[in-house]
Amino acid sequence: SAGTMAALRALTVPANGVTQYLSGYYAAGDGGEGSFTYNSGSSATDENGIVIAPNVGSGRWIRNTYANQPNVRWWGAHCNWNGSSGTDDQPAFAAAVTWAHGVLGARIFVPRGASCTLATAVTIAYDNIAFVADGYPGVRHNYGPDSSASCTSSVYWGGGANGWMFYWTAPDGGQILTGGGMEGVCLFGQGVA
Repeated sequence: SAGTMAALRALTVPANGVTQYLSGYYAAGDGGEGSFTYNSGSSATDENGIVIAPNVGSGRWIRNTYANQPNVRWWGAHCNWNGSSGTDDQPAFAAAVTWAHGVLGARIFVPRGASCTLATAVTIAYDNIAFVADGYPGVRHNYGPDSSASCTSSVYWGGGANGWMFYWTAPDGGQILTGGGMEGVCLFGQGVA
């Protein structure tokens, strides 16, 4: 067992095909857990969640996704909004989008009960990427202090007034999308669009 993401990166490069279990991204049970298999021939881009480069040496640790849906916590999202503050989860959301660019119809889970925070916008310049609330079948967008009773996941804007949380652009630079967006994730804060 590698323990955390930092510990996985610090491991001595093993033989090809060795598998290590990650008990959590930062700490055991934080939603970032999973198994990784070392691929000595890989030079895939490290996007901080599914493909991981070791600190020293070549090759890559590749997350064994099996039938699991990608979760923003795989990329280190804390989702610890407490009503007045929280750790900026923008880097994790942005890394998930980078990974999703290569996956047709990618759906990235925001964990049930999570309250994530974005201090800067996540630009999604790819078609057909959606953030999905784990376990919520409908779609709901909140603009302001509405109740989140029917939401299973929330994202709070921690940036300045009139900012964008998520900004989708089609691959050709236009604004026409197919299949992308939010499903069951409630958005809160000034300037949400």
